[in-house]
Amino acid sequence: EEDPHGICLKILANEFSFPSNFDAEAKDLITRLLSANPVNRPTPEQIKNHSFFKTTNWSNILLRRDTPPSSPKVPPV
Repeated sequence: EEDPHGICLKILANEFSFPSNFDAEAKDLITRLLSANPVNRPTPEQIKNHSFFKTTNWSNILLRRDTPPSSPKVPPV
């Protein structure tokens, strides 16, 4: 595991990789989001329309009708 600074440097140098079994749609979306040039990053609308989210019902999410597939257990503060 690398330190956050090292990870950031790899992203800026476009030197990141994915495991061979990584989902192709997720890889495409993450690669676009990590573009070093902000102009090349997708807009929120492009993110919502990306094939990774093809089964996502954004209206249900906005109306809080869907339940997340998992919920992290957060200890009380």
